[in-house]
Amino acid sequence: MGEVFRLWWSLERRQSLLVLDDYAEAAAKVICEGGKHHGATYELSSADCLTAYEIADRSSKITGRPIKAEEVSPDDSTGKYRKHPSVEAKLAAGRAACSGSLSVC
Repeated sequence: MGEVFRLWWSLERRQSLLVLDDYAEAAAKVICEGGKHHGATYELSSADCLTAYEIADRSSKITGRPIKAEEVSPDDSTGKYRKHPSVEAKLAAGRAACSGSLSVC
């Protein structure tokens, strides 16, 4: 049958991907070098700008398993995760932490 790469936006929409280690390396550099980065903004992205179909195809080649791209509604995409008890608890805790405070939550 194979795996499914599901997105709630157009599968033709191009997107850049970045490896988490790349974010960590950039963050460590900024933290270690301190003040010279004050007020700076950095855009982190890969050189590739891929459609969901291309991401699924590359993932399939890397894993050796068939992977297809499928567009789903936003509710279908996030709904199953919101119903998980641990996610519900985190959402509730986040709402409680933000209530009555002046924050950007």
